[in-house]
Amino acid sequence: MSNDNNRSGSLSGAMKVLADRLVRAADITGRELITLIGTDWNSLFREAHFLKAQHRL
Repeated sequence: MSNDNNRSGSLSGAMKVLADRLVRAADITGRELITLIGTDWNSLFREAHFLKAQHRL
């Protein structure tokens, strides 16, 4: 397996971990959010809470 494939698999695995964590912490799905924002946890969590609050209105 090449280094590019290893990196791609690691990124995919990291995205799954972040998405799962976001779902548990903020009760919102995260795959699209991670794709748009990136993998910075603080940014993801802040945006998830903002979206969740907007959804409740």
